[in-house]
Amino acid sequence: MAPRRLAGQSAIAAGLFFAAQGAFLLEEPRQDHWTSSDNLAYGLFGVAVVLSLVSIVALGRSTVRSPDRLGRTGLIVSVVGLACLAATALIRIEVSDEVLDGPFLLGFLMIAVGYLLVGLWAYRSRTLSLWSAFLPWLGVVGAATLQDAHGAGLWMGLMWLLFGGVLLGLMPQSNRGQVSNQPS
Repeated sequence: MAPRRLAGQSAIAAGLFFAAQGAFLLEEPRQDHWTSSDNLAYGLFGVAVVLSLVSIVALGRSTVRSPDRLGRTGLIVSVVGLACLAATALIRIEVSDEVLDGPFLLGFLMIAVGYLLVGLWAYRSRTLSLWSAFLPWLGVVGAATLQDAHGAGLWMGLMWLLFGGVLLGLMPQSNRGQVSNQPS
């Protein structure tokens, strides 16, 4: 599968999982103590984070030239941040408690910085347009602002759905099912 297509498909899947988590948390708000619904919320979040990681890595591999220093730095910081988030979600499910707040916060800070750097690289290298290059970063900023009780997952999901749509829409026309070389 072509890297850009993989990036787009995994971004859309991540968006769906983030949105499902956000909708679930609006219906079943978090309690002061761990409940069984927290397992589902962190499970949806963990899957979305792993899919985001696949999307970001595939985006970095989708260009003709390798990413420059800014792009590589953004990709590495994003991947490490996403790994922190995925590991923390998994550990929280395993121990059924809100543990490892430091690595969780560090993961969010790292993806905020990493997505910003990836966005700058993607725009400067003309991999993505200005409005679409920063969609993952806007997702993090919006989610941090909204928090779970106000639709953070829905916002993050929307940004990743848009991002995936842009990535899939940037594919050459011949790969999008056009049967002739004539404009449609």
